[in-house]
Amino acid sequence: MIEKSDAIIIKSRKFRETSKLLTLYTRGYGKLNMIAKGSRSKNNKYGGSLETLNHISVIFYYYPQKEFHYISQVSINDFFHNIHNDIKKTMIALSIAEILNNTVHTNDKNETLFNLILDVFRALDNSNNDYIKYLVYFQIYFSKIMGYSPNFTFCVMCNKKIEDDYKDDSVYLSFENGSIFCESCKNKVITPLKNCSPKIPAIIDKLENTYINNLSEITIPYGLLNEVFAIYHKYLKNHLLGMKDLKSLDLYFNIT
Repeated sequence: MIEKSDAIIIKSRKFRETSKLLTLYTRGYGKLNMIAKGSRSKNNKYGGSLETLNHISVIFYYYPQKEFHYISQVSINDFFHNIHNDIKKTMIALSIAEILNNTVHTNDKNETLFNLILDVFRALDNSNNDYIKYLVYFQIYFSKIMGYSPNFTFCVMCNKKIEDDYKDDSVYLSFENGSIFCESCKNKVITPLKNCSPKIPAIIDKLENTYINNLSEITIPYGLLNEVFAIYHKYLKNHLLGMKDLKSLDLYFNIT
């Protein structure tokens, strides 16, 4: 049957001699694999519409019981020029695409996740600095949407909120339980703990309570931002099947 949906292209590879096999995250169907016949031939009808990271409207032949679907028509909603023209922004957006490709099942509709991807790409496209901040924001809300949201702001034992005026040198994380412990409570648990800066919970709390379009107004020290990324990445690797180290982010750090 013929269907239509908004979609974001999260992966592209060659298919046979003249076609492409694309992975799209769609608003109406979740992640789908689609074949664009003849899209690599000269003078094909798609032009630049099938570039990875594009936001498109796609009309396609949908086969519910099959692995691949077939693109009929495509129009571009947003090319994200600044993302495509800035290698650092490209690597951040591709890191998000990697997470989706590695962890999200096909045919699992989630419009909230689609809106998160689109909002983060739009904000990243318009941003001027701290691009990794947009990846961290995605990690935080992606974990919530996937049902694995950790508690890294309140001590799980005494319910003390870890804020900027926290007096001790460290707080302690359990990646197994997705919990945080203050200095007074750390010895009450037997699960392995990792110490981190006591500033981390306040940063996470700030990011959780900031609207995506206002993210550029927040200044977070680069080292602490990287620490928050590493914490969420390790947590998701512990809990989300398929989560891997991000090749695109390695390239980002190599050029930063």
